[in-house]
Amino acid sequence: MIEFASEPDPIFLAIVDEALQFTAERLYPFRADYRPSQGDLSGLDEDYESSYSELARFFTREQARTVIQQVQSARHASAYYRLTDFHWLVVYTCLEVFCDLHNDGSFGEDGRIGPYIVDKIDLGAIADIFFYDTDFLFGTELLVARERNPDRAPDVTVQAAKIAAGVKPDESDLELVPIGTPNWEPLGKKQVPNSGYVGPFPMRQREDADHER
Repeated sequence: MIEFASEPDPIFLAIVDEALQFTAERLYPFRADYRPSQGDLSGLDEDYESSYSELARFFTREQARTVIQQVQSARHASAYYRLTDFHWLVVYTCLEVFCDLHNDGSFGEDGRIGPYIVDKIDLGAIADIFFYDTDFLFGTELLVARERNPDRAPDVTVQAAKIAAGVKPDESDLELVPIGTPNWEPLGKKQVPNSGYVGPFPMRQREDADHER
């Protein structure tokens, strides 16, 4: 399992699983026994670089697919793992593309994700709840802040600083850290259905709207 900032509920995990799997299949949509032509691979590379331009700054298409598979393995492991900012960048980008397509109805009008039927997905709210931060989204503004006023510049990880500088990861930047009990905010008494229609996600959006009526 991946250590998130808050205890993940089944709906969020279904969205993460769908986003990662969709991206992995988009980066290599062929059967294991199929030998793609150079034209096939070139077309995939072009689609990857245009649709996942932020990832393409740091990973080739095959490298991105390998990192996604690494995250998928950690997600379904019995032990808990802590991601680096390069992993978080991959997860966020997969979610960003997937949520945009889902919200546009590109996967069909029923909005099915795993066992759930989900209306609009708010990626910003997801990041606020389940991500520790989004320092991996810092651009050159981090470098400018460090140069102009290093004492007041944001304190970020080595990986987040590399991402801001456009530096590609080395092997140590992609090491998953095994941990014991995750340090996350508990899910609490919030009731989450096992399947069916859940409305918008995160569900608190719907709950807040109900309270305002």
